[in-house]
Amino acid sequence: MNFMSEKSEQCYGENDLNESLRRMITINNPDKAIQDLLMFLGERCRCERTYIFEKEDSRTFSNTYEWCAPNITPQKDLLQKEPVEMIQWWWDLFETDQPVIIRNLEEIKETYPQVYAVLKPQEIDSLITTAIRLKGELIGFIGVDNPEEDKIDAMVPFLSGISYFVSFVLERRNLTQKLEYLSYHDQLTGAYNRHAYSEFIQDFHGGGFVGAVYGDISGMKQINDSGGHQQGDRLICFWYKALQEIFPKDRVYRIGGDEFIVISTSGGKKEFHMSISKLEETVFSSEHHLAVGSAWCEGAEVDLDELLSRAEKNMYKDKSLYYSQTNPLTGKIRDRRRQQQELQYDNEYMEENEELAKFLQNNIFDPVVFFRSISMSDYYPFVGDLRSNLFYVSDEMRDIFGFQSNIISDLIGAWEKRITDPKDLELFRADMERILRGETEVHNLYYRVKDRSGENIWVHSHGIVKWNKERTEPIFFSGGCLRQEKNFVIDSVTNFPKEYTAMQKLRELQEQQEMITAIGFTLNNFSEINELRGRHAANLFLNKVAKKLAYNFDNRLLLCRLDGLRFLAIVLPGCTESAQELIRQIRELISGVYYGNNVVVQVPASFGVIYEEGDGSLPQDILVNMMGLLTQAKQMPEKEYLIYSPQEIHSQKSRAQLTMELNRNVIDGFKNFRIVVQPVVSTRTMTVTSGEVLLRWQFEGKDVSSAVFIPMLENSRLILNVGKWVLEQAIRTCSRALAYLPEFRLAVNTSYYQIMDPDFLPFLEKTLKKYDVEGNRLVLEMTETHYDEAPIKVRQFVENCKKLGIEVAIDDFGDGYSSLAFLIKYPAGIVKLDRSLINEMGSSEDNINFITSIVYACHKFGKKVCAEGVETQEEFEIIRDSGCDMIQGYYFYKPLELPDFYRVLPENLE
Repeated sequence: MNFMSEKSEQCYGENDLNESLRRMITINNPDKAIQDLLMFLGERCRCERTYIFEKEDSRTFSNTYEWCAPNITPQKDLLQKEPVEMIQWWWDLFETDQPVIIRNLEEIKETYPQVYAVLKPQEIDSLITTAIRLKGELIGFIGVDNPEEDKIDAMVPFLSGISYFVSFVLERRNLTQKLEYLSYHDQLTGAYNRHAYSEFIQDFHGGGFVGAVYGDISGMKQINDSGGHQQGDRLICFWYKALQEIFPKDRVYRIGGDEFIVISTSGGKKEFHMSISKLEETVFSSEHHLAVGSAWCEGAEVDLDELLSRAEKNMYKDKSLYYSQTNPLTGKIRDRRRQQQELQYDNEYMEENEELAKFLQNNIFDPVVFFRSISMSDYYPFVGDLRSNLFYVSDEMRDIFGFQSNIISDLIGAWEKRITDPKDLELFRADMERILRGETEVHNLYYRVKDRSGENIWVHSHGIVKWNKERTEPIFFSGGCLRQEKNFVIDSVTNFPKEYTAMQKLRELQEQQEMITAIGFTLNNFSEINELRGRHAANLFLNKVAKKLAYNFDNRLLLCRLDGLRFLAIVLPGCTESAQELIRQIRELISGVYYGNNVVVQVPASFGVIYEEGDGSLPQDILVNMMGLLTQAKQMPEKEYLIYSPQEIHSQKSRAQLTMELNRNVIDGFKNFRIVVQPVVSTRTMTVTSGEVLLRWQFEGKDVSSAVFIPMLENSRLILNVGKWVLEQAIRTCSRALAYLPEFRLAVNTSYYQIMDPDFLPFLEKTLKKYDVEGNRLVLEMTETHYDEAPIKVRQFVENCKKLGIEVAIDDFGDGYSSLAFLIKYPAGIVKLDRSLINEMGSSEDNINFITSIVYACHKFGKKVCAEGVETQEEFEIIRDSGCDMIQGYYFYKPLELPDFYRVLPENLE
């Protein structure tokens, strides 16, 4: 077969093809054969780099093989999982069997900016690539970088001929890998099999340290008999995946039908035992049991047989404990090998109380010690069988309230005799009646009760009722009462009544069939006041707020302090103002105290409103709903106030589903995540000089708002892994943008949890080196809450960033938590004005002057200013005239997908 024309044979003839074919045939190992071929190709073509890229799926391709000439920097590790759309024009040519020839990279600078941005950092001036097909399917391409210019045309057919042979080697590699995989892996799970395990044991000659884990799935025969072998296979796969995730750096072997062994050599003793603890947690939370035994050994010589023997013995101890254990509910020896009909009670219990039941079955539980432990802090628990009306109370409850025994008949009736205040007794009886009618399953009240000496003490009484499956009768009641301090009714700082008074008032309004309007509010930026001025000054500040409110709303609102900085204002009968008007007045008074004390805050307080008609929710339910509503309101400072609605319950369930999907996507290699970039324009040159990376995530094919999924990532701590992924994508994107704009800088948002993570900065430094990007090309954006929550840690973080050349920006400045003193105190180099400030600029001359003053103060202290959210011509002109250094907003650019971002870069060349 002759692939060469007469003209090309002068440079690269049939002999070269035959030589390349001979070399590939004589090397048995396909990977080595391909590597040798790339070396032969590179040396023969006198180029700087040869490589093979393979398509991984319909969306990405990766550099799988590479040869570099001396003194040429390898690029393989930087070119993984690239989007196919980046080289779509290459792919279109490959589909028609045409090569890609770039004779001068600068020629594609404006037509194909994304490809240019990728190739330029690799110092590529020219290249040739041709398609690789396997059985007719386009699977990748082979290429050479910077070949001799006058030989490019002659190289094309030569490279095409070699790609033809490469496809056969790749097919041989795939077959070899498949055979090797089947030889050493279990077909059901993918775990290493007994053959691989035997080879490991035979070849092991180690010292240092080794950990061994022996796992055996309990009850496999019963599972296969009752649910079929498919269910058994699913269980085997489940435990393999669990072991693989817990020991990601170690080999997991399936050495029998239901047996696994993990040999751990990847970390130290502490890491090994942490993994064991995680495995035990997984076993505890799982529906089915895995008996686990582990052992650790370190030293000059490790006796692997002895180590595995110890692990196996420990596994059998665990299995024995699982199969035979005292049942804390019945006191009998529990044997899990008994017949299915004997397990009816346990199965019902397991269905309704899975985790607790599994804990009781698998672990020692002493109810007496349990009762004593939870009674140690003025908390007195009780449990009762409502069918027999017999209750068991703790020793402390028995002694404090003068019961004759721990076992009490009709505790509810006996307890009523100790409630002396008629209103308290009426409230208690009404609550019990609601429970026994099935209207609620939760008891939660504050009232006074007489102790054994006749003294009235305040208690917080609460409990839960369990009904039978048919819900025809209550069968079990469990709860307790917590003794309250004498000052729990009135707050000593504000002199406002506390939660109990609020509940009493709400109950009173319900009894009178009054419409209830409850206004909740929380004070913002208070920790900064605490830090800057001290706790005593903060309490004085809080007292001023309370006095102002009490004086102005004495006859219209009942003001109560709930907890921390959260307050409740119950609208009293006779008040004619609307909730909206009352909120306006409250906000105005609070703002006056803030500004009067030189605390400049855009949103001093956040508000929520709950409306209730007639005898609706319990008072305690109203308070719980208000707490959640205020948490939401604080996260949405752009809203004047939020109104509670039952739809919020549905929203919470939706958030739980999203959190589960986020977990799955992170495990699946950050599936459905991507980054976009919003360019930032210099007010001096009116060109793009920097940008901000923003994270996007899709659920069911649609983008989810970052305001929804980012808090979920933070609450679940997934932000640590996702944050590192975003950072690497950002640095890679920055390295490519520098091909167009050498002074370009890219900003990345940084979470509080990332700042607290000791691994974050080392990862950051390592990633900068990996992509050969200087630290001064990167900006880390942090909100003011970062400084507010951990000021010392943040200052240390900022100083460490400076050592790497990285600048820190204060993001969302003016979003409800700002003061000019803040700018002076913290060492950020860039201040980003929040769009809420920008939106208000045109409303008055005073607002414009205020913005100009902020810009002036920032410049005075050596900080640059970027205005976010600029959308109109009017806003742009005001910002430009105020002296801002940079502008970010839809007036110039919205957040751009990466291909669109790269297309913007050539437009901004000076």
